[in-house]
Amino acid sequence: MKKPVFVLLLLLTRCSFIDEHHFEICPEARFYVDQFYSEAHTRGILIPKENLIVKIEESGLLGITYHGVPSRVLLSASLFEKDSLFIEYVVFHEMGHAVLNREHCKAYSVMNPNRYVSEFRQNPSEHKKLIDELFSGLESK
Repeated sequence: MKKPVFVLLLLLTRCSFIDEHHFEICPEARFYVDQFYSEAHTRGILIPKENLIVKIEESGLLGITYHGVPSRVLLSASLFEKDSLFIEYVVFHEMGHAVLNREHCKAYSVMNPNRYVSEFRQNPSEHKKLIDELFSGLESK
């Protein structure tokens, strides 16, 4: 009798540990999410890969974020029919909500929805400035 109880307790403990650090990224978004973490790391910002789910699910929007533990980013399948820089803009915007706790703003920012997507896509120096702004104010480590 002791052995089944021990195994059950072990399984319950393991499941709660997995839930605390849940990190699940759909294959379609993996490259862009990895790029987000890489851009942060390039700027000396280390962001833990935990408490995040990114998946394809229709919501009527190209992307939407639901805060919680874990935060959930839902991306439309139609997003992945767009060009790669447009996809990056949307994924970085949603990751700004989910991981950086950024809100929409009126500034020159990826967090200003749809406003600067052309600059992001067409001008490499503006692309860099917009990504710099996304991570600005975060503590480098």
